[in-house]
Amino acid sequence: MKLGIIGLPQVGKHTLFNLLTQGRVEKTKGHFEEVTLGIAEVREERLVKLAQIYQSKKITPETIEYFLFPNIQDDAEKTRQLLSNLADTNAIVHLVRAFSSESVFHAAGSVDACRDIERVNDELVFSDLFKIEKRFERLEKELKKLKDPVKEKEFELLKKCKTLLEGGTFLREVEFSAEEEKITRGFQFLTQKGLLIIINVDEDKLNDFELLNKIKEKYQRKNTVCIQVSVKVEQEINQLPESERAEYMEALGLKKSAMEEITQSSFRLMDLIAFFTAGEPEARAWSIRRGRNAQQAGGEIHSDIERGFIRAELIKYNDLMSAGGSPAKAKEKGLFYLKGKDYIVEDGDIFLFRFNV
Repeated sequence: MKLGIIGLPQVGKHTLFNLLTQGRVEKTKGHFEEVTLGIAEVREERLVKLAQIYQSKKITPETIEYFLFPNIQDDAEKTRQLLSNLADTNAIVHLVRAFSSESVFHAAGSVDACRDIERVNDELVFSDLFKIEKRFERLEKELKKLKDPVKEKEFELLKKCKTLLEGGTFLREVEFSAEEEKITRGFQFLTQKGLLIIINVDEDKLNDFELLNKIKEKYQRKNTVCIQVSVKVEQEINQLPESERAEYMEALGLKKSAMEEITQSSFRLMDLIAFFTAGEPEARAWSIRRGRNAQQAGGEIHSDIERGFIRAELIKYNDLMSAGGSPAKAKEKGLFYLKGKDYIVEDGDIFLFRFNV
């Protein structure tokens, strides 16, 4: 998974990025000019529990690649060039400032989360419209010389996309046909990518959801997720010894850390679910698109498993916990199942794959 983090100046992007990646950072090359890559581990309490149950020597969580982009500026040309690099990401993370601080200036002179969301949404729309206009020019010239049914379909689809965008509809909200999806995929439209809007609030607003609910009502449409965190508070938590973090979070009324909330929301945005493999050598989390089957899940681990799939033995995480976290007791209760290749994977499945190549 590749997610691009964007936002206006002074919203907390660098701090958030550093917290997510915990220093696993490198400058990127090629398409991602002036963009920083970081690897974030998906926080998963179930995996930690499985490692304890199976006495695993190694724990391997799922990871997400986050790309930190430079600030969105007032210069339209620079912003368009900057956003064009988002084409190589799977989804977009927009960090929005809602915290107040006299020592941290705001580019627009005042704090207004809805205004800033509108501003960035407009930039994403302009980027897509620019792509469409450029392609229009070429298609019109080519179709004047020679009628081509394939290019005519493309032209009509782009005209449809242009109308939708100008009417305020993002392409991620649109149900395209399989043929249309194939055409639009080549353009990597930014408004067709999933969008995670993160509201960065003050500490005293962490459990006040009035602004978040307002933003959800206005902006949380299809393939958009809105959450709120306090990056400053998360930074404070991160600086505490591990043994003191839970108590501090409880005092703040937090059930999970912001980093856990963000990585899990990123998963949800991509319509991914987690499944696990666990044993003494390693406990590991894997991700797969919702609706995929057991054979495809095996393929996420190794192509040989998918190719030579025989069957999958599985137990569901909640069933294992209901047996006191004891695989032996779970077997006695008949909570282990044998499934064929067409079994649809569910979040929390723990697999042992049988295969032969």
